[in-house]
Amino acid sequence: MQAYLSTLFGLLSDKPEAVFVSGSTKATDRRDEYDEIATSTNKVIIATYGVAAVGINIPRIFNLVMVESGKSFTRVIQSIGRGIRKAEDKDHVEIWDITSTCKFAKRHLTKRKAFYKEANYPFSVEKLDWQ
Repeated sequence: MQAYLSTLFGLLSDKPEAVFVSGSTKATDRRDEYDEIATSTNKVIIATYGVAAVGINIPRIFNLVMVESGKSFTRVIQSIGRGIRKAEDKDHVEIWDITSTCKFAKRHLTKRKAFYKEANYPFSVEKLDWQ
């Protein structure tokens, strides 16, 4: 998964407001990046789930992109919870749940859609052809 995120960061690396944080990023550097969101515009943080799962509070998340986020109810709902926190200048969040068509990815998406329905989160599904 980290390889995918690194590739995504590579596509955004020409943008000075884009950063990639992972377990190899020092905790103080991660915290500095998270804190910067409080005042910045167009800041993009690409983070592995391991470093973004606990211990951070970033209310100004306007777009949350989850890539192959699994089937754990707790993990999925907590991730969405990061995006729906209130901020003074925020009235909504766009959440993108990106998955592949691999066997287990399809099963996990089916589980996540059930979670979204159970939590009354409105959602739509878009299928894209990457060929």
